[in-house]
Amino acid sequence: MDKGYSTLLTVSVGDPQTAKGYGVGAAALIGSVAEEASQRRKARQRLMAFERSLRNIDGAKARRIRRSNLGRTRLACASNRDRARLVQQIGVALNQLFAAHPDLSVLHVEHLRFRGSKFSRPMRRRLARWLKGHLQRSLEYKAQLHGVRLNVVNASWTSLTCPRCGYPSRNNRSGKRFVCGSCRYTGGADAVAATNILARGSDRDITRYMRKERVEQILVSRWRSALTGGAWDSNAENDGRSASSRERLVVSTARPAFRSQTLSGSQSPQ
Repeated sequence: MDKGYSTLLTVSVGDPQTAKGYGVGAAALIGSVAEEASQRRKARQRLMAFERSLRNIDGAKARRIRRSNLGRTRLACASNRDRARLVQQIGVALNQLFAAHPDLSVLHVEHLRFRGSKFSRPMRRRLARWLKGHLQRSLEYKAQLHGVRLNVVNASWTSLTCPRCGYPSRNNRSGKRFVCGSCRYTGGADAVAATNILARGSDRDITRYMRKERVEQILVSRWRSALTGGAWDSNAENDGRSASSRERLVVSTARPAFRSQTLSGSQSPQ
């Protein structure tokens, strides 16, 4: 399962073409909530500026405005209503997911972390309303309620790696669209990420907390070795080797077999 911003949950059973999304249109609701909250904050700032301008002109009126808490109570109530709307959307998406897969036993999910400030200020405001923490807690609760085991995997490069040929590249993804630069496979980025997370669930070489640079090295070595028809040796130290040397590494291209009731999941924007 891939957890996302535009679509809350995207689930794959091994084929990106049959992946299904739950909580579709989340970006529209989150964007609407963030915009309304921004407008309310600006209105309160204007009220505060107006109160300051009245202090030396009409002290009684300024005191009445201060007694009304400068709109802080109204702002808090509106914020609680916004959060309730987002929480409801998460609950509906999770209920639909588990209702659609009653025989689910294992759910592979991504370990997502956001670092730095690579997003614009408006985007950071929208992401702050994403409630990804509540989504994770609700997922854990629902999984336990339905007897489903959550397997958390490393999310690095899951939305940038081709599920068909294994080619990893940042140029493979453009927004929601995925186009492989090697085999020209096309699909939805969320569906590709969910499918790769499913495969990552049984990958013994890529661990949960492995650095993304090391994950990239492993994926590139596998793809290069697949071009030569060899089998990749996970014990070989690839760091510092030349490209021609990496191409001669032994790489396993066989994809693991998954049970039909085992699903996968992917913390982005990558």
